[in-house]
Amino acid sequence: MQPRESAAHRRVKDCLLSHGNHGYAGELPFEQRLRDVMAVEIADGTAQIQKIIIARERCGRDFVPYPR
Repeated sequence: MQPRESAAHRRVKDCLLSHGNHGYAGELPFEQRLRDVMAVEIADGTAQIQKIIIARERCGRDFVPYPR
């Protein structure tokens, strides 16, 4: 299963594609924005997983099942 891209991730990738190799150059900030968006997505996913783990420990697996 492939993770979904956020709207910000799609937009930054579109900007990079439309600007070509200039989008990766130092004068345009698109490459940095893509790295920023990816870092936020990873951190957000990590926080969600941590909340699920805490909920399972407190309530039991019957109340917080694994998503399939």
